[in-house]
Amino acid sequence: AASVDPTAVVEAGAVVHSGAVIGKEVVVGSGTVVGPSVSVGQSTRIGYNVVLSNCSVGEFCTIHNGACIGQDGEHLFTEYRKYVMQWT
Repeated sequence: AASVDPTAVVEAGAVVHSGAVIGKEVVVGSGTVVGPSVSVGQSTRIGYNVVLSNCSVGEFCTIHNGACIGQDGEHLFTEYRKYVMQWT
């Protein structure tokens, strides 16, 4: 199960997956997905429609709306030990 501190606010429509850890006074915006293996430190503010995967976010951070952290970006794929941009 996810560990969400009782002082944290998880807005309607946000998803906190099993295995995630949400610290004290964290605010998770609506439409945000906090994946498994994610930890979020105290007093961090996460905007709307953010996706967090396989990462640790420190204390007193601000993550702006629409950010994707912990996964490949759009039009990017990995090849053995390097990143290659895919142009469309």
